[in-house]
Amino acid sequence: MSLSLRGEFQYRFGFLMWILGLAVEPIVYLVVWRTVAEARGGSVAGFDGGDFAAYYLVWIVVRVMNIALTP
Repeated sequence: MSLSLRGEFQYRFGFLMWILGLAVEPIVYLVVWRTVAEARGGSVAGFDGGDFAAYYLVWIVVRVMNIALTP
């Protein structure tokens, strides 16, 4: 793992773009659902903006931790 991380940090820009690519989708969903919640008086089906933020932050972490980069 250490050797793999060293190799990835040699290509910092590629690594940064990969991480941003993984985070863009959940962030877009978060913005959409928070906007919907605010438009409906602060919550959707009992979930408020903080609940959506927590869900999508956990989603990002789980998604990154469970990616296998081997074919």
